[in-house]
Amino acid sequence: MSNIFAGILNIWEFFANNILTQPAYMIGFIVLIGYMLEKKPWYESLAGFLKATIGYMILMVGSTGLVTSFRPILTGLKDRFHLTATVIDPYFGQNAVTDGLEKTFGRSFGDVMILLLIAFVFNILLVRFSKYTKLRAVFTTGNVQVQQAATAFWILLFAIPSLGRIEVLLVMGVILGLYWAVGSNMTIKPIQQLTDGGGFAIAHQ
Repeated sequence: MSNIFAGILNIWEFFANNILTQPAYMIGFIVLIGYMLEKKPWYESLAGFLKATIGYMILMVGSTGLVTSFRPILTGLKDRFHLTATVIDPYFGQNAVTDGLEKTFGRSFGDVMILLLIAFVFNILLVRFSKYTKLRAVFTTGNVQVQQAATAFWILLFAIPSLGRIEVLLVMGVILGLYWAVGSNMTIKPIQQLTDGGGFAIAHQ
């Protein structure tokens, strides 16, 4: 029995260290689960995982380049015109949050991935019990999920820095899951009218 428990613990540790704390692999894992639930062939599921993971990695390389390129421009604007400016771009902001979580609060970005997972599971549960909730939309735009989870995590920590790790994850997980489910659900009717019953909603509410 102890060997079985140790084996399960080792599997969980591998998953937590290599999937939950890595945004690219986390998004790929979510896509993989989605394909499996849709009963897609294994090669389509694997291809979906690889495309999502590699796509997110490319996205992060581009956003890091954006931050690096704009930093001297913002510094120049401040020195020349005495302006304090920033780039209104979600990827720029996500990198700032990633850096700030560690420096300001001593928190790992891995917690953001756990928050994303809690919110995503809650979103699925709300749809699963649509008979009572009347919600029918599951939010599946991976890169936006990471951005919004990072922003939500930062906002709650900034507003209530005394909150413990579990409290932050649970409270913000429920709020974010509700936002994804309700916000996307509100777009269903107009999108069906526009697309003659296309069967999808818009995640960018």
